[in-house]
Amino acid sequence: MRIGQVQYYFSHQLQMKKTMMPNGRVFAPNAFDEHLFAFVRWYNAPLHPFQGFECLGAAYYHNSFRPADSDCILPVSRIFTCVAMKQGYPDNHVVFLPLPRKTIGL
Repeated sequence: MRIGQVQYYFSHQLQMKKTMMPNGRVFAPNAFDEHLFAFVRWYNAPLHPFQGFECLGAAYYHNSFRPADSDCILPVSRIFTCVAMKQGYPDNHVVFLPLPRKTIGL
């Protein structure tokens, strides 16, 4: 699991054309197909390994983002859960703790 911060959400609507099938029938799909996406900035890996939080299920990352690329756009359904973030660790690092899905209403 990677830790990231959602910057914004957007939708994409796709309108399919009517298609003539080989048997002569016309295939007319739904008027619009809508897909929901999120633009996510991913946190950088830590500058030095720190294993102290793994036993708690927490993750340790550097408090900076990877450069934006095609991995930043993903379907909303791929977002797993919310996390709690604690700043103030040495060398500009942060700790993230995934929140139980029941507590956030997912």
